[in-house]
Amino acid sequence: MATKQSYAAEEAAGRVLPCVAPLAVDPVPEVRHAALATLEAFVKLLQEHSATRDSAAGPSDAAGGAQQVKKRKQYVTYAVAL
Repeated sequence: MATKQSYAAEEAAGRVLPCVAPLAVDPVPEVRHAALATLEAFVKLLQEHSATRDSAAGPSDAAGGAQQVKKRKQYVTYAVAL
């Protein structure tokens, strides 16, 4: 995880976490523990990124952001329903 800071939040969410998540249920304890530690580190990176974006968003951004979230939620609901 020494290279954690080398990843942008989008890349961590889209490329790293999907590859590491299946290893969290690996039958080998060492693999499972390393995967869980990696997931924790990258989720923390995403939380920090989210906090930074939240503090940078102004009041006018909040209304537009809520509409985007609603639209994305519809897409996710559709994708999960498939």
